[in-house]
Amino acid sequence: MTKAFEVRAGDLDVDAMAMYPLPQELLSNGTAVSAEVELAPCPSRSTLRVPIFEARLGGTTLAVTSESFGVEFAARTGTLEQARRGWPTPGGVRVESVATVVADSNGIGNGMLLAPVLSGLAQIEWSE
Repeated sequence: MTKAFEVRAGDLDVDAMAMYPLPQELLSNGTAVSAEVELAPCPSRSTLRVPIFEARLGGTTLAVTSESFGVEFAARTGTLEQARRGWPTPGGVRVESVATVVADSNGIGNGMLLAPVLSGLAQIEWSE
């Protein structure tokens, strides 16, 4: 059973993040840097085969993981079809820094937004 999973800088879905306003002030003032975030399964975007997680800080969504992250995660943990329980919760992920990213301009603003750079060896917490 997988107990940890690496979260890398490229594991976020920038285009999905551009579709709704993220807390740019929270990211720009530096309070998010080095903070631990909660990776919570997103019920509206996850499927039985691929989890999509929202990175939350104090209940505020900072970012959304990419589908490729979810595919790799499910390859190591198994799908919900196999597990017959909810997606495990990855803990111990931190905001390493904040970067300016360019997203699909169909979202908010001009397509440029601040996004957290997440990193860490996420400890997978299985609920029974």
